Amino acid sequence: MRLTLGTRLVLAMAAIAALSIVVAVTAIVLLHRIGTDARSVARDSLPTLKAAGEMQIALSDQRGVVSSYILSEGDRSWLEQLRTAKAAFSEWSARAGADARTTDEKEVLGRLAKAYAEYDARREKAILQFDRGQRDEAVSTVRNDVWPAYHRAYHHGEELIDIIDGRLQSAAENAQRSSVLVSWYVSLGLTVITGLAVALAWLLVQRVLLPLRHMAADARIRIGYELDAADETIDDEIRLVGSYFRAIMADSANAHTALAESQSRMWNAEKLAAVGKLAASVAHEMRNPLSSMKMWLYSIQKAAGADPTLDHKCRILSDEINRLDGIVRSVLEFSRSPSLKSQPLCITRVIGDTLVIVRPWLETKKIRVVESHAAGLPHIRADSEQLKQVLVNLLNNAAEAMPGGGELSISTVADVDADGAVCVVVRVRDTGHGIPKEIQSRLFEPFFTTKREGTGLGLCIAANILAAHQGHLVLESSTVDGTTFAIRLPAAGEAHDE
Repeated sequence: MRLTLGTRLVLAMAAIAALSIVVAVTAIVLLHRIGTDARSVARDSLPTLKAAGEMQIALSDQRGVVSSYILSEGDRSWLEQLRTAKAAFSEWSARAGADARTTDEKEVLGRLAKAYAEYDARREKAILQFDRGQRDEAVSTVRNDVWPAYHRAYHHGEELIDIIDGRLQSAAENAQRSSVLVSWYVSLGLTVITGLAVALAWLLVQRVLLPLRHMAADARIRIGYELDAADETIDDEIRLVGSYFRAIMADSANAHTALAESQSRMWNAEKLAAVGKLAASVAHEMRNPLSSMKMWLYSIQKAAGADPTLDHKCRILSDEINRLDGIVRSVLEFSRSPSLKSQPLCITRVIGDTLVIVRPWLETKKIRVVESHAAGLPHIRADSEQLKQVLVNLLNNAAEAMPGGGELSISTVADVDADGAVCVVVRVRDTGHGIPKEIQSRLFEPFFTTKREGTGLGLCIAANILAAHQGHLVLESSTVDGTTFAIRLPAAGEAHDE
């Protein structure tokens, strides 16, 4: 049976409407499922991840307390600090156990509890030996038993964080892949709908509009501008076709709106996953100030007495504690980046303040520091504490690349960027073993590390800090003779070094 023009138009519009409904409903259902799955994974993982991060902080707070107790000749305040840190660790350990969802997490928590119990037992043994007057035996116990036990417990904590972060990352990747597939599906559906719409438009133009125009022209010739009842009926049918097109466009707009809402939910899930990464960075960033505090405590112990430099060293320790508090506050503020406290700075003075902090530790590693600063350097506008954090990270990495000692050189010069703007360049070079070429392109990726106990966040955080200052951190060269990192910061143009 041959279909009439009206039937073909109705069938074409019905097909377009049905396909639009199918595409829109399917896209909404799939994207809603993607968003629900992503939120579910984030909701289940973030409490455990937060608890694991707090456990690492509490465990880090216990590091070196026994050594400090022995070096201070039995100062009981260290034991009080130890009890506080142990209570915090127990509390967060219980929360992590209650929030753990997977078998892997529970297994790692079990290994962590066992390792921590061993660490605590050996630590108590060292304290008991010292209290009995067996100082040498206590020192030997700390060096041979307590420190290895601490590193095992800390490693299990990092393993737990990696498992949870891996689950979040996997969920984000799955959601991204599913979103891409849905986008392709919607695009294909829209393409088919567009093709049908074009065919319908052609059909309307060729079979309706053009004949109507000819008929209208004939009518004007024959009867003038008067419209009869037949013409009015045709005009109503055209308006009906237009209403169908408006309905199709409304369906398409609803599909786009649903897609945008689902994408927004996915972005929120990714922000929650970023919170977990930020919490994991705290354990890494706390090592530098803690190490500085311990080195200066050791120096103060050696310089006990009426030493005029004692007060100066105490001020340095106070600055480091304040910096540590700033890092902890950044965790509590979740993914919100701390605001910069920018001010005009002399870069050589910032370098000098940083070296005052780390020089004793470098000397214990037999590393000689060589400075070379150009005269008349322009000042920069930056946050001094965050720049110290970047420099400490680079100096620590350079020292770790020279386990047998070596030379660490720091130089500053004025330079011009590609756009002609004046900048200050700080170069940190070591005489270590260099960085393999196959991993150089991944140095600034978060969580990429070649260190057994590293988090892979140091260089990433340093690069982000410099980006916030409109600067850059680049790997200029790395050979078997050493590695050079360069910090490039725009000049403030307000003053110059004397």
